[in-house]
Amino acid sequence: MKILFVENRYTTRVFERVAVHLMSQGHEISWLVQNHLFAPVDLPRVNCIPYPKASKPGKSVEPCRFQHLAQVDRGIRYFGGSSGHYAHYAHHIARILDAEQPDVVFGESTQFHELITIALCRDRGIPFLHPAATRIPHGRISFLVGDTLNCCGGSGVALAQPQAEAIVQAVAERRYTAFTNATSAGPESSAWQRRMRQVEDKATMLRAWWQGERFVTPSPWRKRALEQRKRRALAGIDALTAGSVLEASRPSLYVLYPMQMQPETNIDVWGAPHNDQARIIREAAQSLAGTGCQLIVKLNPTAKYELLEPGLMACLRDPGVLVAPRHMPMAQLFAEATAVMTVTGSVLYECIFSGKPVFALGNHAMSRLAGATPLSSPSGLGQALLALAPALDARANGLAVVQDVVRSSYPGFWFDPLSMRQFDTADNWAQLGLAFDHLIHMLPVLPSCRAAHLA
Repeated sequence: MKILFVENRYTTRVFERVAVHLMSQGHEISWLVQNHLFAPVDLPRVNCIPYPKASKPGKSVEPCRFQHLAQVDRGIRYFGGSSGHYAHYAHHIARILDAEQPDVVFGESTQFHELITIALCRDRGIPFLHPAATRIPHGRISFLVGDTLNCCGGSGVALAQPQAEAIVQAVAERRYTAFTNATSAGPESSAWQRRMRQVEDKATMLRAWWQGERFVTPSPWRKRALEQRKRRALAGIDALTAGSVLEASRPSLYVLYPMQMQPETNIDVWGAPHNDQARIIREAAQSLAGTGCQLIVKLNPTAKYELLEPGLMACLRDPGVLVAPRHMPMAQLFAEATAVMTVTGSVLYECIFSGKPVFALGNHAMSRLAGATPLSSPSGLGQALLALAPALDARANGLAVVQDVVRSSYPGFWFDPLSMRQFDTADNWAQLGLAFDHLIHMLPVLPSCRAAHLA
């Protein structure tokens, strides 16, 4: 089988190890590279897309071809870029796909060149699959279709009932965090080793920027300005929440909205078009007027550029909106909440497993989980809350969710080799190899793996 891998910075190093295994099984491997600094070394068929010349940004693509992409591209949303380079990359990606004729493409759905590749794969009927770690249970890998949360393939094997019930119970009691790769497969790096890798990473990104990678990597001064703005935003929120009474008492009725970190594929791509959290907060709070319920906003523990969304600070001061202090534990807010609203946050699992009503914005795989109530718009929150059915079978819903994730995934840790080197073990590589082997073998009979359309 002909397999093409798409470069995504350090993830490319994981792809390389998988590719060597697949070559040993007789598969033909090729590469599509945007960031030249991460091009595979000593492997065949590496296609590096030339960086566009500054004086020749490229002609515009056909009308609306990548309109959706421009709305989710972090280079535009956060780093001040434009879509002027799309035509250049679309031309070269199409050329590579037509020359290599892959049967399947593996990559992420994070950066602009990957999202263009997904669209062009869809045009050609080529499956584009995004390997990703499952949030619950830990230690499993799923293959997401295109730019969606829909899974392709899987072992088809469920957990033993006692094991599944233990996970449901642990999540419901917040003893099992719904977070990617929360369980280690080996000893973790020391604080000094992590710090040194961060320094090395910054130097690498700066070098890539100087070489011409300007569309995913922001300039050093742009990055510095963003960090300064983030610090000012955090200080503004701290001032807004100074003297808050939420730690002592909460309203009798409230919907909790835990903000999601951005830029992050989880909300920017998978949650689109619901990736403007200022609009979400404002519309949700307005919809609750007259219901006797308020909206409480909790910042993400690793808050980033979502704090820079235009209008965010203004909407946090709106009537009906309460902001929890940053240091306030999530457990207090979660326990007493009437309901929770999210886009694609892992809090959705915690709600389902504990029987907490949860509203999920959008039409994606997580909003269709048993026990979740999908919302097409944050403005529909108030009406949906009033119409909410009171009874939830948390145990049955939780077991259904866990077993569905297990059946549609494989054992193995998918990891970032920069920050998660504890997963670089012989056993884990063996499991990842088996996962890719099984999926590739099943591809001909899995129509669900067709590349997704960028709406």
